[in-house]
Amino acid sequence: MDTVSYDRQKESSGGLASIVWIASTCYLFATSGAGPGLMSWQALVFALPGAFVAAIVIGIAFYTIQRGVAKVLSSRLGDAAPNDAATVVISILGIALMLTQIVATFLAAKISYTYFFV
Repeated sequence: MDTVSYDRQKESSGGLASIVWIASTCYLFATSGAGPGLMSWQALVFALPGAFVAAIVIGIAFYTIQRGVAKVLSSRLGDAAPNDAATVVISILGIALMLTQIVATFLAAKISYTYFFV
C-alpha cells in the first residue's frame, strides 16, 4: 500500500470517531431527563470539541491497531496471494475493528457525559 491509502485510512478512522461522537451526543442529550437537553449550549460545547478530541485520540488509536493487524497479517502471508478463507478472515477482522471503534467511542462519550452532566 502506498501512503495515500494510509492517509485515507487515517482520515476515515478519525471521521468515524467524530461521527459516532456527534451521534452519541445527540442520543445522550435527547434521552436524558434530568440533564440539559439536546438544544442547549452545553450539548454544542460537548459535541464539537468532543468530536475533535475523539478523532485524535480514538481515531489514531484504532488506526494504529489497524496498521498493526495489517503488518502481522502481511508478515504471515508474505508475498502469497490470500485465498478465499484468508480474505473472509481479513474482512471479518476489519468489520470487528470498526464495530469496536464505534462501541469505544460511544462508551467514551457516555462516560464523559456522566462525568460532566450527571
